[in-house]
Amino acid sequence: DCGFCTSAANLVVAKSKTPVTVVAWQLTDLTALGLDSARAAERVWLVIGDERFGGHRAFAKLLMLQSNVLLGALGRLLLLPPFSWVAALGYRLVARYRHRLPGGTPACKLPR
Repeated sequence: DCGFCTSAANLVVAKSKTPVTVVAWQLTDLTALGLDSARAAERVWLVIGDERFGGHRAFAKLLMLQSNVLLGALGRLLLLPPFSWVAALGYRLVARYRHRLPGGTPACKLPR
């Protein structure tokens, strides 16, 4: 239901050099992915084989899958301290205020 999240996910799918499947966690067999509903609800997850990346790490890995070389480099940079610390904070801020971002709807607002 979150317009911001849906728009962001659609952009990732459209621009990725590697096929990416985006599925709402509510429609996913979380157990098969090694996740539970509490973990899935708290952040976005990227699952590649047996590896799981959550929050800003998922975002960084998704950047690394993009066809643009500069985006890939940015993704790698976001995994290195101190940039990873800033990325983690940025991810939390975007997640908290996503209902106020372009495309955001009241459905995007997280419960307090």
